[in-house]
Amino acid sequence: MNTTKKVPVYKRKWFIILIPTLFVIGLIGNLFQDENDESGLSSEENIEELNRIADQLKSDLAVQDIEDTASATQEEEAIEKEDYEEKVTADEKEVFLNSVGSRFDSTMDRYDEIWADHYEEPMSSFSEGSLDIYSAYKEISHAENQYEILTITIDELDIPEELSDEATENISGYQSEMKEAISYRLSAIRRTLKMIDDNNYSPKEVTTIEGQIVESNKYVLNATVYVASLKAYYEITE
Repeated sequence: MNTTKKVPVYKRKWFIILIPTLFVIGLIGNLFQDENDESGLSSEENIEELNRIADQLKSDLAVQDIEDTASATQEEEAIEKEDYEEKVTADEKEVFLNSVGSRFDSTMDRYDEIWADHYEEPMSSFSEGSLDIYSAYKEISHAENQYEILTITIDELDIPEELSDEATENISGYQSEMKEAISYRLSAIRRTLKMIDDNNYSPKEVTTIEGQIVESNKYVLNATVYVASLKAYYEITE
């Protein structure tokens, strides 16, 4: 919280300057008065000039004091604003962690598990001859179903209103990139199923499927960048 204290009057710059100056002016006034008394001349003009100088000096120093006070006020407001923003960020972080933040890692893990367990493993086993074509087809079809469910889960990710615009944009970016990544994997899965149905294992067909898998990897990489940005924004360490 803000602990700024107001500077005492006797320590302010204008006070330190004004008092000695007025003292000097008083001495000069006395000298003029003494000289005028000895010569019998009037000192009204000299006194008026001294008063004018004193008034001008006090006016200038008063302006300086106002500027110093305004500067101190701005500094206090800046500190209060910083304290407020730190509190808002802490509250935001808690909301983030208790809502969408806890779901990123589980979603990414599920994305990889579906592919490893229901596409890569059955395809590898089928190629080696340790898994028959019907079992492989069934497992790959299951991957298609699981990715469709995961797409719905990501699409329905609820973004709390308490989060900042920056965090909201990053979450929306994550959703978009993950759905694109899944879309390309679904395309690869469906093309693989058709390849098995048609018994068409031509290099062209295999290359097309591999291209779709590469594209899916690009989008999932983009999604991880959004997640990293969110963790950096809320200063979350693994």
